[in-house]
Amino acid sequence: MTEYWRLDLEQVQANSISLGYSRKIHLSQEHCLLWRYQQPIKSVVIPNPLEEAEVNGLLGRWYCIHQERVGTWMPFNISRYELLRGGDVITQASETLILDYQTILDEMEIGYSTYVSALPQWYDSHRGWVEEKKDFQILTFDCSYVIAADISAKCFSTRYGSVEN
Repeated sequence: MTEYWRLDLEQVQANSISLGYSRKIHLSQEHCLLWRYQQPIKSVVIPNPLEEAEVNGLLGRWYCIHQERVGTWMPFNISRYELLRGGDVITQASETLILDYQTILDEMEIGYSTYVSALPQWYDSHRGWVEEKKDFQILTFDCSYVIAADISAKCFSTRYGSVEN
């Protein structure tokens, strides 16, 4: 049986929708893509250049924890060159991910500093950008998603009648 969905969305913040058949649909209030609306964005600075072996070890461990935490929902954009050079912002991410990165830096005894580079923010059509924590929902369809303040869905099938959710 083919199911068709009608979605009602309130205060849509982001989406990456690919139309077509989806095998897996999930509605949640906890997802890594929601962190930017719930947590501050932090930056990591490594002031001193790292040796090649340190860079390899650090990138490998950060990549593993990144994949474990967020999978492919967020890109892993950390520059090998910046680590070898030192002195720059190495990465910016939500607090949860940065705390994991800090644990690895501490274990490897690599000097660093962090700072809050942005507070949680979301867009309100009446007020513009609002800098405060907001609980949103995310509806995922395989690798596609939509983030909104309120998501309601109605499931129906033209072949077997109608069902509402």
